[in-house]
Amino acid sequence: MELRHLRYFVMVAEERHFTRAAARLNMQQPPLSQQIRALEDELGFELFRRHPKGVDLTAGGQVFLHEAQGILARVEEGAQKAARAAHGIEGQLAVGFTSSAAAHPLIPRIIRAYRERFPGVAVSLKEGSAQELTEAAIEGGVDVGILRAPVSRHPGIEFHRLLNEPMLLTLPVGHPLLAGHQPVGEAPVISLKALACESFIWCAGPVLRACTPTSSRPASTPASTPASPSKSSACSPTSAWSRRGRGCPSCRRR
Repeated sequence: MELRHLRYFVMVAEERHFTRAAARLNMQQPPLSQQIRALEDELGFELFRRHPKGVDLTAGGQVFLHEAQGILARVEEGAQKAARAAHGIEGQLAVGFTSSAAAHPLIPRIIRAYRERFPGVAVSLKEGSAQELTEAAIEGGVDVGILRAPVSRHPGIEFHRLLNEPMLLTLPVGHPLLAGHQPVGEAPVISLKALACESFIWCAGPVLRACTPTSSRPASTPASTPASPSKSSACSPTSAWSRRGRGCPSCRRR
């Protein structure tokens, strides 16, 4: 039994006439009659009582009509849902993000805009480190990962840059590198070489690993090696450490 057999049967049941049903199906009446007879043979009972003016449904035909219409409706609905999911209009989307990336105002705007444009897609959010999100993307745990910088690259994953951010340096008032600069107006430009002997304050854990390759590498040359960084368990208290002279925290400009 095929779906076309159900469609043929429903059409004949609606028209109560083989010739009219064949016209709506754009086919000849004899092949339609043969298909209905084959369906009846497969079911083991007659679906129609035939008479000169057309056909009437038998008791079995009436029950089968209800079931056939339900099957065809579910198939149509399933096809539409599958098509919407294939085009990203409906379904589920798992988005992973690092805590530092989520703090950027761009990320909430992206997620909000996506939800407004595709209300039929259920968006689930998952927080993790850059390494955890990379592994989750490889294993299919997330569809999209948003992070500061890749910690590893896998041939099965594509990375797309959303934006570039300048790095800022926080120094305590009276620091030698600020000599001759007033604390108002434009911030002074300080070269990486000037920071070679300074102690840095970084957030501990995944944030440190994500930031180090992009921020510290230019200064890590034979002629310029930064002092060992101090690690803070959270990013928020780094400015307080700077005021105490414990080091120079770096952050990204909003």
